[in-house]
Amino acid sequence: MMTDNNNDLGCQDWNAAPSADRKVVDFYDGASIFVTGGTGFVGKALIEKLLRSCPGLKNIYLLIRPKRGKDIECRYQELLENPVRTFFIYSFQHIVIC
Repeated sequence: MMTDNNNDLGCQDWNAAPSADRKVVDFYDGASIFVTGGTGFVGKALIEKLLRSCPGLKNIYLLIRPKRGKDIECRYQELLENPVRTFFIYSFQHIVIC
């Protein structure tokens, strides 16, 4: 019986499930992050996942640029269109738009 997460070769045993999620939460605890592309499909999913899973985030800095005739404010409002995402963004007071 193994008592740690390493197999006989000294490699991490990925089948043992000591919470990888916990490691992510711990990694981002007290951290500030800078996100580019936050208004795109993957960026929106990333921001929502971080807000949902990492309550200890200190700041999220979003770089939003004008694109296709839409100014920064318009693109930010599009980011907020999803009601679930809006709840998390407004409950998290440390999002800075750059």
